[in-house]
Amino acid sequence: MRTSLLLLVKAKLGTGFHVDRTQAENIAFSVATKPQGKAKLNKASSHQPSLLARWWFVHPYMTATFNQFVTNDFGRPEGIAGFKPSVEHFDAMYAFGDRHMVDGRSSVLAVLQGPGDRVQVPPGWPHAVTNLELRLGIV
Repeated sequence: MRTSLLLLVKAKLGTGFHVDRTQAENIAFSVATKPQGKAKLNKASSHQPSLLARWWFVHPYMTATFNQFVTNDFGRPEGIAGFKPSVEHFDAMYAFGDRHMVDGRSSVLAVLQGPGDRVQVPPGWPHAVTNLELRLGIV
């Protein structure tokens, strides 16, 4: 059975880390907004966001180790459950991924999603997403 969702998501919101048990595909679309007040759009400042969302993935082999890292380094007794990474976590998460390689690759991956980009989420991979702009998503 295939289920689809249509989401309108505000900037700076997203999901904490969670795991989907089936493969998921996510497509993001830009939502142009009207300027507020007396602000006017001109050609130089037209609203064309290049990045809509930041996705974080942790290799499933490293889930327990990453959970312990989040508990210890970020002071979250509940570990990664619902953990929403923010800019102050990025360097430490990249460093963790580089220290804990899987098959010669970082165990923590970051994906930047632009308008029309499709992000495929493998089943069993812990992941989180932060929306950088107002966007329409099809999941």
